Amino acid sequence: MEARVAFDLRVERDKYGPGRTVWDDRTWSFTPTQAGPASFEMTIETPGVHEILVRVEDPEKTDGERAPGY
Repeated sequence: MEARVAFDLRVERDKYGPGRTVWDDRTWSFTPTQAGPASFEMTIETPGVHEILVRVEDPEKTDGERAPGY
């Protein structure tokens, strides 16, 4: 799967203050077709971006073991 996404800054405001600046976020789902290692590659094209947070999770994993078949 390949995707090209442009992220923008936005200001979230609430009744308690002037707001805070946050980046847009995105979520993708990926299910491997076979057991084994998988890889993720990201290329940052925005100058001045020094840190990217990536969360990887497996919603089918319970008690430390992957669902049968993976």
